[in-house]
Amino acid sequence: MDDFDFHTVDVVVEDPTPKVEENRLINGGFENCLSSWNTKSISRRKAKISISGNSAEGEFACSLSGGMIYQSLVAQEKSDFSLTGSYLSTSKQSNSEVGISFFDAAGEEIEASFQKLSPSKDYQEFLITGVVPDE
Repeated sequence: MDDFDFHTVDVVVEDPTPKVEENRLINGGFENCLSSWNTKSISRRKAKISISGNSAEGEFACSLSGGMIYQSLVAQEKSDFSLTGSYLSTSKQSNSEVGISFFDAAGEEIEASFQKLSPSKDYQEFLITGVVPDE
């Protein structure tokens, strides 16, 4: 995984040009290794999460097997969002995915949007868009 960006967009009626915020993710290109990223095992076997020199852009990427990485951010309700990045999936199975989950103030998931990642020999880009839900 490499070059992650998360943006929210505020649309103002008087101004036809939406205001796009800067990337909300910290260290989306993994240039500071796994700094600012949380890691978690998602399978019975031990997760393998490390930094790789095989990147789409920059010097580093994140290599995952049996685990996940995530950041927790605050997003304004009803804002449009986009999550973009690049991935290289060497898995022979189509069990890799990328996504975004929204949680209420109590920490309960209220909505999620995930995209399956097909096996690939080269880096592929992904895009997930939507609207931040009401709490």
